[in-house]
Amino acid sequence: AMVDENDRLRKELAKLQQATMKQATGDLIDSVTEIEGIKFIAAEVPADSMDALRAAADRLRDQMKSGVGVLGANLGKKVSFLAFVTDDLVQERSLRADELVREVAKIAGGGGGGKPQLATAGAKDASKLGDAIAKAPDIFAQWVTAKA
Repeated sequence: AMVDENDRLRKELAKLQQATMKQATGDLIDSVTEIEGIKFIAAEVPADSMDALRAAADRLRDQMKSGVGVLGANLGKKVSFLAFVTDDLVQERSLRADELVREVAKIAGGGGGGKPQLATAGAKDASKLGDAIAKAPDIFAQWVTAKA
């Protein structure tokens, strides 16, 4: 019975975390800004796994339709970053999520990569997560201007 109870609690917790993430991504939409005419968001999200971070990115991308995002999460032992660029901007502006996520992760002493539309990075220094996310809009602004 103890095992069942544990299982039930785990499921409850997972449900709660999903609800929190949904709430968080809902709130995030309010912090979308525009940089060089491109919708941009950089935020720290209460994700507990890469999957949760990806799910948050998917929801934001759907809501933004066209835009760029950088999300960061403290996953306990390490920090994870995820960047996404919607297809239209990959094609029209040659923006790449993999380049962007590397620049942001560098601040926290990390690195990563992926595809132009979606890329992830990891870093060891969790204390730098807020800093990296706070600098992301500036990094993006410089980067877009350089690409123009």
